[in-house]
Parts: sequence; structure tokens; C-alpha cells
Amino acid sequence: MFILRKLREHEPARLQDVMTDLYRDDQPDPQDIGTFEWQTILAYMGASGEEIKDVQMRMGRPWQ
Repeated sequence: MFILRKLREHEPARLQDVMTDLYRDDQPDPQDIGTFEWQTILAYMGASGEEIKDVQMRMGRPWQ
């Protein structure tokens, strides 16, 4: 997935930290990550509320 790939390119250590915290046993496929989980990941990575909303809309998963 584009978003996850970009996060890995720009902030691999931070992304690994949040993914380890969220998924201690096995990390899911990016397509299987839910809206709330994406919000958590993006917020941890420093995205603003507006950026999170934009990403969610582009993914077809608008945050309610």
C-alpha cells in the first residue's frame, strides 16, 4: 500500500515502534488495518487531523 510504503521510507523507526505497539504478535496486511488503527498510526507519525482525514478519504475509509 502506498501510504505504508511512504511511512516506511520516511520514518522507519517510528513506524516500527507504533506497529509493534499495536500488533505485538503478527502485523496485518495494510488492507486489513481498520480506520481507527490507521488514525492511530498516522497520528503517532505526526499527521494532523486534516492530514489524517485526507488520507482516510483517499483510502475510501473516511473517519467518522
